[in-house]
Amino acid sequence: MARIIITTFTYPPNKDGVSEAAHSMAVGFADAGHDVIVCTGFLNERREFHPHPRIRVEQYQIETTPNVIKDFPQESARYQAFLLGEQPDIIVCHCWEIWPTSLAEQLFPRLHGAKVMISHGYTTHLWRPNPRPPWGLGVLLRSLPKLLSLPYTIRSYNRVVFLSTIRNLDRFFDHLIASLIKYKGIRVIPNGTDADPASNSPEGFRQAYGLVGKMMILCVANYSPRKNQALAIRAFHRANIPGSELVLIGSELNDYGRSLIGLEEEMRKQFGKAGRVHFLEKLER
Repeated sequence: MARIIITTFTYPPNKDGVSEAAHSMAVGFADAGHDVIVCTGFLNERREFHPHPRIRVEQYQIETTPNVIKDFPQESARYQAFLLGEQPDIIVCHCWEIWPTSLAEQLFPRLHGAKVMISHGYTTHLWRPNPRPPWGLGVLLRSLPKLLSLPYTIRSYNRVVFLSTIRNLDRFFDHLIASLIKYKGIRVIPNGTDADPASNSPEGFRQAYGLVGKMMILCVANYSPRKNQALAIRAFHRANIPGSELVLIGSELNDYGRSLIGLEEEMRKQFGKAGRVHFLEKLER
């Protein structure tokens, strides 16, 4: 069996997309009999967290900053020494341009095992406007060296896993570059839900929102243009699946979320036959 190290900036009991993806992967490998080590950021509550008898969690008090080694020299050195000492058969890095990945990539020539990147989207090249001068352009310029080295970074991995076949100049920019350089290690593994009926929605949820007997299409994400719930609403109405209802769950129904209600009314007038769209907020995890 293999010794596998998974690096991720977030891990349970954190509850977010990357955390859940990394944990599902770790449990899957562990259930298959592999020895799994998860290297992640520090969370005090995790001291009592024991996810699996074959999963070991190593924590580091490091945050993502422009110069991780300078800002967190002792923890960075401890993390890199651990990777070199373990010499895993496979190292799986979740996400580009975060400290567990960047520090691990520096060691790739000295790590003999296979290297795998799980891309959750690429944003280094995207301009994030700032109301103050230089309006976010300084951050973009400082990112240029990393951006220009992306083709070489991709080739340093044996496999790069993408969540979609999409290639574009937005969050799937890394997939576009990998294709342009004819990188042979591209793999696509889409996100998905657990089809096991035992993992269905909590008892009472369907009753509370009138979803009993309906096909529930669920989108869980904070209301944001980046999450693009507008696309989900348009697709839902155009698909026009009989007996279906779309449930959107976000932390707070903000201005973008309220604009979706107007879009929903427009789509209903245009198509008229699809079920309801539920705009939910402030629910417990």
